[in-house]
Amino acid sequence: MSDGRPVELDELTRIGFGCYRVDVRNAEHRAALEVALAGGCNLVDTASNYSDGRSEELVGSVLEETGARAFVVTKAGYLSPAAVDAVERAGVSLEGQRRLEGGTPYSLDPDVLRVVLELSRARLRRPVLDAVLLHNPERLAEGGASADELRTAIGDAFAFLREEVAAGRLRFYGVSSNVVATAAPGEPLDLDAIQDAAEGARFLQFPLNLIEREAATEGARPSLLARASGVVRTMANRPLNALFDGTPVRLAEVPAEDADDDPWETCVELVERRLAELGQPEAWSSFRPMQFLRDHRDAIADADLVDLVWENQIDPFLQALFDDPVPPEAREAFDRLRAFARACARARAAGTTASVAAQLAEHGILDREPGEPLAVAACRFCLDAGVDHVLVGMRRPRYVAELAPLFATADSSRR
Repeated sequence: MSDGRPVELDELTRIGFGCYRVDVRNAEHRAALEVALAGGCNLVDTASNYSDGRSEELVGSVLEETGARAFVVTKAGYLSPAAVDAVERAGVSLEGQRRLEGGTPYSLDPDVLRVVLELSRARLRRPVLDAVLLHNPERLAEGGASADELRTAIGDAFAFLREEVAAGRLRFYGVSSNVVATAAPGEPLDLDAIQDAAEGARFLQFPLNLIEREAATEGARPSLLARASGVVRTMANRPLNALFDGTPVRLAEVPAEDADDDPWETCVELVERRLAELGQPEAWSSFRPMQFLRDHRDAIADADLVDLVWENQIDPFLQALFDDPVPPEAREAFDRLRAFARACARARAAGTTASVAAQLAEHGILDREPGEPLAVAACRFCLDAGVDHVLVGMRRPRYVAELAPLFATADSSRR
């Protein structure tokens, strides 16, 4: 139980609970976070845009209900729909703010950040935020910002965060970036440039895993980890998810899932029958969710993505088509299709993981102890490389149980 004291930096566990794709509406996500906190994990990483704010809501709810002491890192930059609504209600104009290639608005403008941080405080149920990171500020370049404009935006955002610290509303701040490990000297996201702009940033977050090893790789100059040692606390994200020759790879054993034969034709027949009942002239293939399932139901990248597709596309489509509640016959057919899609995703992922793990072991990169789960070996690789903290997506209690042996390794001697 919490005694009201904030978690200090030298108390942080080296493994943190990553909250990407975590949602307050998911009971299993809640259970996983509760198990992790009860097992000694006290570092939680989220972001204002994860699950449109519902990730922060879950963290705030669990911490309040359990009374657990935890250090919560959140991030700002991407504006999800809920954040856009909050910014507009606050009377802050988004006109002129950058939009990314997919249309997502992105802003490091202090007036926008002020609203977003207040939203995070409300969701997390904390008047003082532990740490706020600028969330992939390099994405501003995608929106058309020049290097000088990016440098200025980062500097202005850091100046605002310093004011928040001085006002007692924030303890620490820093950057989460996908390119900081490869940034050239003088670029806005080079470590030296960040330090010049930040004047006191304490956290640097970046990808590091068995495949994407740039942060730990020596080249023409020392690695990012070597340069960051003693300067900022380093946090590795995506330790179990990587890109290998452009293909997503899960660096953990993927359990198989049983499923019946593909029930696609049954689902099509049910949709056609419903359209006829409604007197609708459209064919089933005119609806985007059905088009997606026709083309991709056996080729979705991972099982968690299948769940997101159902939550965000398929279930709303069914509710609109059949009226809520969806008839049992239709619900059962599409549930079987979901199970089929998950089984296909896991089978593909398992094969890719086994192949990549064998190649990594052959080249001496994966050093696995007898009986050690791949997920543990992958996280241990990051820790052995010298990173201070590893953030792991643990959306299910079984994932937490697998990594629990690493929770006990507290970072009390590195700083």
